[in-house]
This record gives sequence, structure tokens and C-alpha cells, in this order.
Amino acid sequence: MNIPEQLKFEDNFEKIAVKALNEVGLQSVQARYSEEITDQIIQVYFENEGNLDEAVVMSGEYRKYNAYQGSMAFVISSNRAKIKNHSDKLALVRFSMMPENEYLTNDFYQILEVKEESATTDFDESNNSDITYLSFSTKYFLK
Repeated sequence: MNIPEQLKFEDNFEKIAVKALNEVGLQSVQARYSEEITDQIIQVYFENEGNLDEAVVMSGEYRKYNAYQGSMAFVISSNRAKIKNHSDKLALVRFSMMPENEYLTNDFYQILEVKEESATTDFDESNNSDITYLSFSTKYFLK
């Protein structure tokens, strides 16, 4: 069976985000392919959350949804002895996620909205690191 590439939401959005972060000078990796959090590499997760109810068309006798929403999450770690400004890394992630900066441009989806949902920071005493979990909600159409 030939699965349409544009339906591989998780893989595609993680690749889009990794590319965006690399373009602003941040190393990153799709989290599902990484084994550990480091202070050098940002982990990226995407989870699809379903269709947008307002984006529906009738196709014969059934409804066809062509817009979706999801959640993009980043795990950002900074060792306090090595990286002095953790907030600079957070700002670069936010900058790369702003659709108007065009880092999210891709072949599969038209990004309708990206909205920061939360940012939670913990301190890892054993590694002397700040670890922030930053998440964004996304809304998008299939191209």
C-alpha cells in the first residue's frame, strides 16, 4: 500500500522543526530517534490532535476534513557551566516557530496558526542543567 507522505504528520512536522532550528543555529533532533537529552541538542516532538471541525467540505455523502491541529514540543537543555543564557535558546526556538519568519515553509502543509501553549523549566541538579519543555499548538491545511 502506498501511504501519502502528507499523512505522516509526526515525522514531517518534526523534520520541518529540526530544519527550522538548524537554520537559526540550533542543533536539534527528532526526539523519537534520540536516546538522551543533552545540552547541545534540542529534542523535537509532534503529536497530531485531529481535524479542525470548521474546515469541512461535503464529498458526495460524507464529510471530508482537510485541516488539522497538533502540538509541537521542544525539550531544551542548557548546562549552566557551559551555556550562560538559556533564554537565548528559548527565544531562537520561538523565533523559528513564527510562521511569518518562513522557517516553517514546507511542501506538505499550509500553516494557519502557531501559538505558544506553555513553557516549563526544571533544574536537573545532577547535570547542573536547566531543562525547558516548550510547546506550541499548530493548525494547518493539507496542500
